[in-house]
Amino acid sequence: ERLVAVDQLLNNAKDRKWELVKQCISLQPDIVNEKPPYRRFYLAHHLAFVGELDIFKDLSTICHFKLDLVADNKTISQVAREHNHIAFAEYIESLTVESDETTTSNTHEASAAHSSGAHSTGTHHYSPAFYDDPCISFIPANINVAN
Repeated sequence: ERLVAVDQLLNNAKDRKWELVKQCISLQPDIVNEKPPYRRFYLAHHLAFVGELDIFKDLSTICHFKLDLVADNKTISQVAREHNHIAFAEYIESLTVESDETTTSNTHEASAAHSSGAHSTGTHHYSPAFYDDPCISFIPANINVAN
């Protein structure tokens, strides 16, 4: 059912049916950063491909786009630049810089909290592109595959 929702969202984006895209996201905002393995782009990449900066800004008010997603080995801003949507690319890059500054600030706060005795869970979060990387193996290195 979730796969169907994500697929429908991306079909609507591909067909530039922005009101339907907004409805889908309003119902399930967490699907905005997902794509089935057989799809080329995430929603943000579709928006970059066609240069719909105003739609991106509008949708950003109801959901959170992960700006580090890679589709077809390209970032969102790379897709925008490739299709000559420079304003879109620059906007994404400015958000990425803001995000990096916030992360750096949070890292310093986390370091201070850790040194003051606060405990972290040690949980690692990876973007979906991490799992798509063909160089990453989930098979233990010491497994004997000859048997």
